[in-house]
Amino acid sequence: MTNAKLRESEVVLYQGDITAENAEFFYATMTFTNERLIFQYKKRTKAFQKKELIQDDYAVTDIKVYNNIPQIKIKGNYAEIFLKDRQICLRLYSGKEAKKFHETVTELFTGMSKVTRNAEKIKNSIHLVNDTLGIDTVSTAADVLSGGLAGGVKSLFGKGKLSNKIANAVSQIGSGVGKSVSNNRVEQPKLRENTLDDKIGQIKKYKELLDAGIITEEEFNTKKKDILEM
Repeated sequence: MTNAKLRESEVVLYQGDITAENAEFFYATMTFTNERLIFQYKKRTKAFQKKELIQDDYAVTDIKVYNNIPQIKIKGNYAEIFLKDRQICLRLYSGKEAKKFHETVTELFTGMSKVTRNAEKIKNSIHLVNDTLGIDTVSTAADVLSGGLAGGVKSLFGKGKLSNKIANAVSQIGSGVGKSVSNNRVEQPKLRENTLDDKIGQIKKYKELLDAGIITEEEFNTKKKDILEM
C-alpha cells in the first residue's frame, strides 16, 4: 500500500485499497486523514517502463455536510462521496471496509462514535415524547415496573382526582380480570374415600353371597382382605 506524504499536523484515520474507475490505472489507494482525502494511482505503462504515480487530494472541508453528517452513500463495497464541486465514486476492498471508512469519516465530523450517536438519538427521542405529552417517560416506565400499571398511570397523569380515578379504574379492571380467571378455573373432582361404613357394607354383601353359596369361603376372605386394605 502506497503511503501518502503527510503534513506535520496530519494523522491517518483510514487507509485502504480501492478500485480505480479509469481503466488506465491499475492500482489505487485511498488515505483519509484529519485534514485531507488523498487518492493515489499508479498508471498503466508499457513493459519495463517506470509506473507513474498520480495523486489527487481534497480537503476534508470539501465534503458536503448535512446536520453534522458527512454526505457519503454506502452500498455494499461501493461508495459515493459528495464534495462541494464534484462526486467521487469508488469501490473498496469489501463492504466491511466501506462501512469502516464511512464510520471513520462520520466520527471525525460529529466527534462521536456510532454507539454514542445512537445513545444520543434515543435520548433525543425520549425528550421529544416528554415535551409532546408532558410526561417523564423514564420515571413512568420505572413506576410501572415497581408499582404495577396503576402506579404507572399515576406517574403518567400526575397527582389529582383524575389521576386517582383512572388509577383506581385500572386497579379494578385488573382485579376483575383476576377474579374472572379464578372463577373460571375448572374444579377438579375430588375422589371419594372409602369410609369404614362403606367397607363394612361391602363385606356384608360378599357375606350374603357366601351364605347363598355363590362364592367360596376362600373367595370371601380374599375380597374382605382387599376391601380392608383399600
